[in-house]
Amino acid sequence: MENQRVPSLAELLKQARGYAEFAMRKFGSVAPMLIAVTPKGPIHFVPDKLTDERAKDNFANTARLITTGYGATAAVMILESWMTVAGPDGKLPDMPPSESPDRMEVVMLAAESFGEFEAEILPIVRSDSG
Repeated sequence: MENQRVPSLAELLKQARGYAEFAMRKFGSVAPMLIAVTPKGPIHFVPDKLTDERAKDNFANTARLITTGYGATAAVMILESWMTVAGPDGKLPDMPPSESPDRMEVVMLAAESFGEFEAEILPIVRSDSG
């Protein structure tokens, strides 16, 4: 990226947030994605599908290979997920978020660069049209 300014981690996270918000409004879902900053420019990677645990592991492993192989200086993962929140007693339900009746749909943004990590959880609010 000669003569090009490398975006900060905060700027990369802002781009990811913009993508997530646009995709949710336009399509009602967010495709999982890796955005990485490399010396030759940005890379965007979207896996085919994340239908099972193996596909999710493959996405994470491929993201590691991409960031390492291209010498990424920063990266952000964008994923839809479920989460549960601890109750007033501070305890989490004794079940996975996907099985909890109190689960929340969220978009998780996890950004990382050398010695720096930022994350955001964006709640998904569904309208009557989905």
